[in-house]
Amino acid sequence: MRIVIAGGHGRIALRLERLLSAGGHEAVGIVRNPDHRADLRAAGAEAVVLDLESAPVDEVAEVLKGADAAVFAAGAGPGSGTARKETVDRAAALLLADAAERAGVRRFVVVSSMGADAGHPGDEVFDVYLRAKGAADDAVRSRSALDWTILRPGMLTDDAGTGLVRLEAATGRGPVPRDDVAAVLAEVLETPATAGRPGPAGGGDGAGPGPARRRRGGPGRGAGDPGHGGADPGAGRRLGPGHRGGQGHRGELTHRTPGARPDESGAGTGPPDRRNTMSDFASLEPIVVEHGERPYAFIRGSVRMDAFATIADRLGELIGWVAAQGTEFAGPPFFRFNTVDLTGESEVEAGIPVVSLPTPEGDIHIGALPPGRYATARFTGHPDRLRSVATALRAWADRENLPFDMTRTDDGVEHCACRIESYLTDPRVQPDPHQWEMELAFRLAD
Repeated sequence: MRIVIAGGHGRIALRLERLLSAGGHEAVGIVRNPDHRADLRAAGAEAVVLDLESAPVDEVAEVLKGADAAVFAAGAGPGSGTARKETVDRAAALLLADAAERAGVRRFVVVSSMGADAGHPGDEVFDVYLRAKGAADDAVRSRSALDWTILRPGMLTDDAGTGLVRLEAATGRGPVPRDDVAAVLAEVLETPATAGRPGPAGGGDGAGPGPARRRRGGPGRGAGDPGHGGADPGAGRRLGPGHRGGQGHRGELTHRTPGARPDESGAGTGPPDRRNTMSDFASLEPIVVEHGERPYAFIRGSVRMDAFATIADRLGELIGWVAAQGTEFAGPPFFRFNTVDLTGESEVEAGIPVVSLPTPEGDIHIGALPPGRYATARFTGHPDRLRSVATALRAWADRENLPFDMTRTDDGVEHCACRIESYLTDPRVQPDPHQWEMELAFRLAD
């Protein structure tokens, strides 16, 4: 996805840009100061110099042209006066919304503030700030052409992210690390329809459907299935209650104490089933695994992410063919991504490890997964979460200084030495895809 972020040099925005870039997205940050361009490049983002306090809407719309989403993360800052609260926190947000409508960008995410209220009383600078934020939020919510999400974090800190947050219509006061806010924003952007069915992150007014995103199911079932399969078209991850088009989700965000019920966390009250766990990346425990060469049979195809079923549905056929050859399986079925192109076709293989190599037939091939060290993470959840898990695994590897064995061309296409998504759960035993266990592995550079 191409995501344009207003306020691209902010402390939340820079974190978000790093996450998006690590996840294979194209992040574009709008900055006022040209000296900030180097910081955005270091975060993996493209910098566009533009002053949102003076730029005409057509100029902003030109930056947004071709984008999949826009994020308003700009702010006048703590040292500014009341006038700039109006020109940045309110007017610039509406300018970006106007430009998004003009450019045809429906997905619109706002970083607001807990307590934002257009009717907030008082004449202090912070009072004006809350009124400006509230007025901007109200105006965005009124836009039928936008599929909006408004995030209202509590007191922001620079503490290390925990991956434990509460996201509800109202949480009560509480702090939240900027790391976690950025992680939630990345997750929200991965989920254009930030609502849909009742889920663990409740509250808000519902959310409108955003641009189509990768919809994934598990491996297909076929004759001789070794215990994996069953395709599910996969509904996207959801954050809240039912929705109607052109509306959105508004939620407050605070830290959640590990293991605490909402009324024990010190960050507000609410029913237990409305706690957010969608960004609980702390539950991931990535490790580095050394693998030797592993033989496998596969079917290769070039597919768009929104048509992934065209390759996924052939996994059952492959498994049935291998079983008919009398060949033993050496592991669970998987998808191997040779290239990743979020806007075009990716080269993907549906594969199954084997003990011995059968004779290839038709478009069924044999090969060997390359030996080496692999950054690996297991998780339980719907296959639609794989992209977010990949983002978290990339961030972990970056912190550990473990570069992946991949390259990225100028057009944004990733070429992977070996990236594998393995399905460890037999859907005949567990038909609920939200309970499936999966493993994601990236080969590390030598």
